[in-house]
Parts: sequence; C-alpha cells; structure tokens
Amino acid sequence: MLGVIGQAPNLKREQFLPRALAGHDEAYDVVLVDCPPNLGLLTVNALCAVREALVPIDMEDVDALQGAEEARGHDRSARGDRRRDRDHGAAAGPR
Repeated sequence: MLGVIGQAPNLKREQFLPRALAGHDEAYDVVLVDCPPNLGLLTVNALCAVREALVPIDMEDVDALQGAEEARGHDRSARGDRRRDRDHGAAAGPR
C-alpha cells in the first residue's frame, strides 16, 4: 500500500487511511494505529483518521515535547476544515 501511496502525489495522500477505515467505525470499539516516530505519510494518515491521538514522549529526549507539538500542529493543518472534536494526549515515562 505504501508503494501505491508514494505513486499518487495529487490524490490527497493524507486521506488514504481515513477512506479505508470509513464505514467500519461501528464494527470496532477501538482501532489502534501504531506509527513510526516521525511525521511521515503514515503518521499523517493516522492523524487524519483517528478521533483521539496519544503521543508517547521520551523524557530523556529534550526535543520530544517539541515533536509532540509539531505532530499536533501538523494534525490541525492536515485535517483542515474536516476537523472533528479530538482529544490529544501525551504519555511520558522512563524507557
């Protein structure tokens, strides 16, 4: 699927996962989307698809909080006018 996403620059690539999950939200109580620790296309798709986002933070990394804020800002810009009410959270703890 990621190969297909990479080939489609003008097809609202950030909406592939939300479209794939559309209509299935009544079938599941919880869907967990685990993403890499970056703001790549998979993470952007996940942020566009979910109602709640939990961003784990490594307290030993001085840039972790800034990264969580960047993810939150990117979430806002990617969703644009389609925003629903959403809860954001950050989990901090030792490794």
